[in-house]
Amino acid sequence: MRTSVLTAMFSAPPETVWDIVTNNNATAWRSDITCVHVAEGGSVFVETAKGGMETTFRITHKEPYRLYAFTLENRMICGEWTGEFSAAEGGTKVVFTERVRSRRRLLWFLAYLMPLKAMQQQYVADLQRRLQQI
Repeated sequence: MRTSVLTAMFSAPPETVWDIVTNNNATAWRSDITCVHVAEGGSVFVETAKGGMETTFRITHKEPYRLYAFTLENRMICGEWTGEFSAAEGGTKVVFTERVRSRRRLLWFLAYLMPLKAMQQQYVADLQRRLQQI
């Protein structure tokens, strides 16, 4: 399993950052996806990436303003994502952790070819831009 951890600081209160990250019905701020379909009362959502790949997410833990976690899977990979939120001087500290592995044993290297850190950095940059619009 491949793991990538990224810590980010935002100059907005935890409630604001949390509300943006967890609102899967308002994702226009994300530059990496074209749409999101929310199902099962909000506990499942499917993102369509710009390249057309669909990834299904199942929320496993949602403790307001503190912890947001879900599993993820598509035809190539599966794994987990966690966002840990905490108040910090002047705003919010968030630790994003993503763990992925290939769905096919013989193609285990696929998880290592994914640019996880770059994907996380793009997510943080998009979130920073969204927060500046508020």
